[in-house]
Amino acid sequence: NGLMIPANIDFIKKHFYQEPVFLLGIFGLFLFINYSAYSYFQQKKYTQKLEKAVDLRTKNLRDTQIELITSIDRYKGIVESQSDLVVRVDSQGVFTFVNDSYCSVFGKDREELIGKSFTPLIHPDDVQSTLDEMKKLNYPPYRIIIEQRALTAVGYRWFSWEDYAI
Repeated sequence: NGLMIPANIDFIKKHFYQEPVFLLGIFGLFLFINYSAYSYFQQKKYTQKLEKAVDLRTKNLRDTQIELITSIDRYKGIVESQSDLVVRVDSQGVFTFVNDSYCSVFGKDREELIGKSFTPLIHPDDVQSTLDEMKKLNYPPYRIIIEQRALTAVGYRWFSWEDYAI
């Protein structure tokens, strides 16, 4: 009792969208679109997280910079208000800083001193001993006391300098 199909009957072909290969392709496309959307939103979330972290770090750096500037201003205020003569010279004996008291005593503007050697202000008889003493700043305890005459606004005066190597 089998069903017999005559040989001259044509089979009705399925539409292309009913074929298993097409259905697998549609399923693959569906998976690809979902994965792409998931990746996009994950990347977007990660980017937002990074932007927040950068904003926070930038704010912290800005706050630290403001604190540092305030601290520097406070330090400069303390140094400038000193009645002591405060100077900083580099290893070549060139002024890199002078406070107001120093300028006042020597009758010079900061611009006249910064970038220039300090030795022209020393009495000629005291220059070599001063330079010899300053060489000792290269060795522990990196501290010396120098007594010398220096040319001030009112002539030569004796000074006792306490020097530290930085």
